[in-house]
Amino acid sequence: MLYTTKYNTIWRTCQVELFLLLFIKHAIFDLGLQPMGTGPYKLVYIGKAHLWHYGPHGIGTMLILALYTPLELAVLLGLLDYVLHWHTDFFKTHLRAFYNWNNKQRQFWLLNAVDQILHFLGYYLIIQIVLANQLLLG
Repeated sequence: MLYTTKYNTIWRTCQVELFLLLFIKHAIFDLGLQPMGTGPYKLVYIGKAHLWHYGPHGIGTMLILALYTPLELAVLLGLLDYVLHWHTDFFKTHLRAFYNWNNKQRQFWLLNAVDQILHFLGYYLIIQIVLANQLLLG
């Protein structure tokens, strides 16, 4: 049985706020601000996609987390988001190119759904690390 205390109620609220802010950040950077034509750059392991797409994701995550965690942890978790986003998109882009899927095929959209789920699982992991850090520091 879980007991409700002022402490875990406050942190549950913070977790929900963090998820909301990270989802909004994700929608802005992954859908709204992603430059058109970045797809081919995601096929290159080190390239322009880092500057135009993965980097802004990591920086956005770091700025959000800086509101809730020590700056050092916010920077580390921003880097984690950057690396997770990079490898998720790199793998997705290569899989899509290998099978030559386009936006008129169901496989394309299923792959994009898996891509988004992996990004959200990354945010879940980041929030769990923030929570564990808070519990350890008291």
